[in-house]
Amino acid sequence: MTACGRGGPCFGGHFRRAGGNTMVRNGRRLFWGVFALVIIAISAIGGVGYSFWRQVEDQGGLTSFVQDTLNERTRGVVSTIEYARLEFSFSAIPVRLVARNIRLNAADTVLVLPQSEFGFSLSDLMLGQIVPSEMEISGLEIDIEHGGEEWQAGPSVALVTSLLQESQSAPDGADALAAIRKISIDNARLRVSHPARDAENADQEKWLVVEPIAITIQRRNQQLEGNINATNPAGGTVSVDFSSNEAATDAVLTATINGVRLDTIYPYMGVDVPEISQVGEVGGRLAMAIRDRRVESISGDITTMQGRVDLPGYGAMDYDRVDLIFAHDAEKDLLTISNIDVTAPMGNDTVSSRLLISGQVKNVSGDKPVIFTKMKGSNLPVDRVMQAWPDDAEPGLREMIVDSIEGGIVASLGLETVGVIDRKARSFQVTTIDLVSDMRAMRLETSFASVERLVGTLSSRVELAIGNKGSIKHASADFLLLDAQLLPQNASRLIDLEGIEIRTRLEGNALQVTRAAIDAKELGQMAMVATLDLEHDWHAHRLDIKVKAEQIDKTLLTELWPRTLRPRTRDWMKNNISGGVINGLNIEAGFDLPRGEKPETLYLKGNADVVDTSLTYLRTMPPVQSLTASIGFEGRTLRADIFSGMVEGLNIGGSRFIIRQSEAGPEADLALLARGSFGGAVRLLDHERLNLLKPAGLDISEAKGTIDATMGMKWIIPDSGTIKENGGIEVNVSASVEDAELDGLPYGLPYDDGTMDIIYSNRNLIVSGHGILAGAPTVLNLKRQADGKVELDLALAKSDAFTGWIAGRVPLDLGGATGGIISLKGESGMDRMVLDARLDLDSTSINFPRLGLVKLQGEAADMIARFQIDDGKIVGISDVTLDSDVLNIDGNISFDESGRFLGAFLNHAQWPGNDLTNITVERNAEDILRLTASAGLIDLTPLRREDSPGKGISLEIELTADRIILDQSVSLSGNVKLKTDEDGVGEADFLGGLFLGDKPFMTEASLKAFFGNGQDLMDGRGLIGGSEASISLSPSESGGNLLVLRSNNAGQVLKTLNITDAIRSGKLYLVAAFEQDDPKHYNVNFELEDFNVIEAPKAIRVMSVLSLAGLYSLVEGDGTNFSLGHAHLEIFPDRQIIHQARATGTALAVDLVGVIDPVERDMEVSGTMLPLYGLNKLVGGVPIIGEILTGIDHSGLFSTQFSITGDIDDPKSSVNLSSIAPGLLRDIFSPDWVKRERERLIPEGTAQDASDSSPEELGKEIGEEIGEKGIATGNTGG
Repeated sequence: MTACGRGGPCFGGHFRRAGGNTMVRNGRRLFWGVFALVIIAISAIGGVGYSFWRQVEDQGGLTSFVQDTLNERTRGVVSTIEYARLEFSFSAIPVRLVARNIRLNAADTVLVLPQSEFGFSLSDLMLGQIVPSEMEISGLEIDIEHGGEEWQAGPSVALVTSLLQESQSAPDGADALAAIRKISIDNARLRVSHPARDAENADQEKWLVVEPIAITIQRRNQQLEGNINATNPAGGTVSVDFSSNEAATDAVLTATINGVRLDTIYPYMGVDVPEISQVGEVGGRLAMAIRDRRVESISGDITTMQGRVDLPGYGAMDYDRVDLIFAHDAEKDLLTISNIDVTAPMGNDTVSSRLLISGQVKNVSGDKPVIFTKMKGSNLPVDRVMQAWPDDAEPGLREMIVDSIEGGIVASLGLETVGVIDRKARSFQVTTIDLVSDMRAMRLETSFASVERLVGTLSSRVELAIGNKGSIKHASADFLLLDAQLLPQNASRLIDLEGIEIRTRLEGNALQVTRAAIDAKELGQMAMVATLDLEHDWHAHRLDIKVKAEQIDKTLLTELWPRTLRPRTRDWMKNNISGGVINGLNIEAGFDLPRGEKPETLYLKGNADVVDTSLTYLRTMPPVQSLTASIGFEGRTLRADIFSGMVEGLNIGGSRFIIRQSEAGPEADLALLARGSFGGAVRLLDHERLNLLKPAGLDISEAKGTIDATMGMKWIIPDSGTIKENGGIEVNVSASVEDAELDGLPYGLPYDDGTMDIIYSNRNLIVSGHGILAGAPTVLNLKRQADGKVELDLALAKSDAFTGWIAGRVPLDLGGATGGIISLKGESGMDRMVLDARLDLDSTSINFPRLGLVKLQGEAADMIARFQIDDGKIVGISDVTLDSDVLNIDGNISFDESGRFLGAFLNHAQWPGNDLTNITVERNAEDILRLTASAGLIDLTPLRREDSPGKGISLEIELTADRIILDQSVSLSGNVKLKTDEDGVGEADFLGGLFLGDKPFMTEASLKAFFGNGQDLMDGRGLIGGSEASISLSPSESGGNLLVLRSNNAGQVLKTLNITDAIRSGKLYLVAAFEQDDPKHYNVNFELEDFNVIEAPKAIRVMSVLSLAGLYSLVEGDGTNFSLGHAHLEIFPDRQIIHQARATGTALAVDLVGVIDPVERDMEVSGTMLPLYGLNKLVGGVPIIGEILTGIDHSGLFSTQFSITGDIDDPKSSVNLSSIAPGLLRDIFSPDWVKRERERLIPEGTAQDASDSSPEELGKEIGEEIGEKGIATGNTGG
């Protein structure tokens, strides 16, 4: 055997080993020697007889004889034979020569033949041929070794070959002999070695040993034919049938192989076809044709089991079975594969991969064979198929796919490829591909665009045609992803998908998505078609897309929206629209995709219906809930028409929202039609983003009612900064409100059951309406101008509720119904404002308890005032005018920053009993209020009460008045200076005139008073009727007042007091006790000393009775002198009661009782008059005679009882004649005259008789109290 060319063995080659030719020559000599021995043996058999056998014995036996003969015949080959024998049999070859361990020694070679047999037929012997018919060799060792350039065979091969060749001449000129016709070799041993294995694998055995081998070779018609059977070559059997010419230059071999492990043989084959280096067990038939010692062709139909093959374009593949039909044309260096049927395991017992391959390989023996392949497959691992992707055909895309897909099978594959195997680089370079495949059960995990993670089970159908230089001529792919989950970027939820279907195809430079559909179960369905224009390097430079969706979840839509496409629109939708479903979505868009730059929108339009979603049109503002709307957009304009939606209780159906491009940037335009909750509208208008109400002074916390409104809002959507920094929001509102209820009007005025019209435009707000304000029917008008000025006009009808509202905010006891007009003006926020009020108080009752004032309902009254308000506090009241029957005020009032009263100036203040002008009130540094005023009339009585108006306040008052009322019976005229402490206790100094009731009492008076805590005291002096007198005033035990008066001119004082004008001179001590509840009811007790009584025009005509008694001369001239007088009078508004009036003198004594009616000008007085009082008193002191003459009561010797009745101006006098009788007789005829007259004239219980108390006793208590206050109470001389 020899190598007939690179890549495969051939037979009959030249073995160019040193000594090879010598072995051939010696082999022929050996052959002729052996045949000579055979002839000798035949001769011996034929009758040479006993002598030949004796000769053989003489040479040492058959073995020595054969060995000597061989040495002689071979010439130069030393032969030794261990043993030789002849065997005879009755067969076609009856004579056999058997030699064992024939050792042939040539110059450089030793060949050992363990056993050789030569057979001779009878015909050979009979014909005398010395060449045997056949030769059998046993135990031959055959070595075949590759020398680096070609295969080399050992000497045994050369020997066998030479034996089969015919000799051209016999040795040493002998006749030519024919070659042996048949050679049989058994138990041969073949050793094959390839030195390249040593370098690659140090552990690899140097020799491949195949044994036993049986070889049969025979020559027929100058052709060599034979058979080789090898048992256990790499675990199997090989049977080779061959035929060749005698020179073995041309041959045909047919091999039958069974169970041979090719991977075991491969390292010794001397070929470099790594694709089959791990082929497993091989069986089948091979055919080989050799011409001129070179392989001309090889063909085969083989099966290999349990191995690995490296398929071009597929990679290493473990297989269960491969069926291969092929033919190799060495002249064309062409390998034709009619069929490769590969069955590979899939990891389970039920499914196997199958691959059918056919094609051709050109330049098989070269470094870069070219392959033309057609491949069909089923159940192939996807990762193996991906290895067919050309390295230079979009490696980035291939890497992305490989990284995204795990597992899966190619259910069906059709692949046609043209490529080149680079054996040195161990790579497969595809020049063209036509691929059709169906893939299933691939686990997809990928991310792209706005999808952070997409996982699922992927099936696909791919069609791909790649031309020269990796250009894609056609490509299409259909994908179906099931049991999928999707995680959008920056999302916290995984979205379960029913499936995703994508159909794509590549047409020229355009990648067309003919269908892309997502079924997100309850989140909706979405479909898309798109065209992506590609450049030569697959850079996408333009995208045209159409999207349709039904029942799609809005959140899903925005999460899938690519970030690079209109990112602001995407972010706006994501942040401003939440929840709900999108129906009828249609989007058409085109984008220019420049390298390294942001995409540019070429066109964009679409429409959709959103259902039950939430829309935030301005950040932080309440969103629109339950929104159903139609959204349309084109270019840079987006329009939403709202069918229904609720925001803060308002139904905004019929509204629309537009975003359009303007010179300043994207402009939002919101037109709202709203009907519903007025409270919700207030919350919107008062939201910090709009802030339309608080600047108008409306701090509304609660509102009710129904509003019907239109509202327009425009603003620029800024690229950076806030909306306010970019021009703010332009707002226009027109609304009407029914059944309105709200609080938060200035001063917390509640507004109920109202209607309102609201207009807001160009930052001007107008609110008008009518309703119930603080319980009062009111007409309301509010204006806020763009410059921040605010005006609020309120016209309130009279109501008890409004009166109650005012009463809760001012310290007044109010009742009845109040109405009027209120106007407020101020700046934004109403921190500083002016309030003009005109109130109708006709139906209002006002009680000023500390002032003792009551304004009754029905009394005309109105008030006008202007209030200055800072930070919600009144700091001034100007132009105050209160006009009523009870109180009239005109002036100004001021307060400090905290709202605390500072002072006031009133031009005029008038209320019953008070009439003041030029009133100034100031608070000094000691927190004392100082009041100065001029007055026609002022009543200071309230200052003396426990609930004094000044209680809790320190006051200093200086008044100059025509009349100053101290209490209900005492008043002054002049100047008063008054101080009070916070507890209401104070003191006062008076200069002027003193009045008792309405009558002047004292002039040029200087008085000092103490008051408060119910202990009011006054003391002073002045002139009464021009006469000096002292006076004191203090409370009595009964709760009224006690007036104590002293004077040295009693007549003038009594005349001035309008008590009597009949008294002249004298000293007076008077105590008047005024009742607490009735100041016009009082008791007067007084005592006179050394006074005269005259007949005065206004005096009681008591003395007129003297004329009846003949004693009138006693009152003529200077009148009658009395040394002592005492009287107790009780004064009522309609009458005056003289409980007792007594006067005594030396000439006369008088005792009176009676009643005078000043209203009816009527009187009835009774009394006793005793002339010569001194004599009567002297006589009455004589026992018995005095009683007889003067009477038992010693009333006098002569006593006149009289009565005066009738008109005060012309009374009638009468005398009881019996009273003129001497004492005892008078007691008999008219006993107890005065007592009986008192009982008759003064009904019982009218007043107690005070005659038992003298003026000194009545005034004692007063004097003690006045003394305690430090006021002198001694008599005043005069």
